[in-house]
Amino acid sequence: MKQPGTAWLERIAPDEEAHFARAAKVIGALQKNRSAKFGPGRSLHRKLLLATTATLDVLEGPPEYARHGLFAMPGRHRALVS
Repeated sequence: MKQPGTAWLERIAPDEEAHFARAAKVIGALQKNRSAKFGPGRSLHRKLLLATTATLDVLEGPPEYARHGLFAMPGRHRALVS
C-alpha cells in the first residue's frame, strides 16, 4: 500500500505577500459592494442552493495511515450537506 508522501517542499513566491494583500482588497471590496446591495452576507456563494441530509458510509479497507477520527472504523454516519 502506498504511503503519503513526505518529500514535499513549500515554495513561497517572492511576491506572495503582495499577491495576497491584493486578493484581500478585491474580496473586501466585493463584500462591501454586495452587502450594500443585498444586505449582510458572505462575499462568495451568498445564496444557499441546497440543504439536505445524507448518509456517509465508511467502508472497510482504508490504508492504516488513513484510519483515524471518523474513518477509524467502518460505520454509517448522518451528515448535513449544504
